[in-house]
Amino acid sequence: MTFPQYSERVSRQKTMPDIALEWDFAAYPEAGPQLNREYNSAFAGSTNCTWYSNRQVDKWLKEGTTAATADKACAAFTSARATLRGDHPGSPGSSLPRVSLTGV
Repeated sequence: MTFPQYSERVSRQKTMPDIALEWDFAAYPEAGPQLNREYNSAFAGSTNCTWYSNRQVDKWLKEGTTAATADKACAAFTSARATLRGDHPGSPGSSLPRVSLTGV
């Protein structure tokens, strides 16, 4: 399979392979931006490789990334994380279980 053929397959949820892309990147200094990158429905099919979609989680992620204080951001990200953990959007090996929100 060529890269353009593969790229076409991963561009739609219906044709996304069960195992698609894994990449390595520098860890974010805070957990919230990583949760936003990996689970915000706006990034489905891009950095949200699970195509996870939950409007309430999106709302908390937006609140967390735009919060005026660290305490407000941490509260929003903690709420998002609790729902994400219950929904199990990732697969084994995903970063969600390793996310720590202390000191956000």
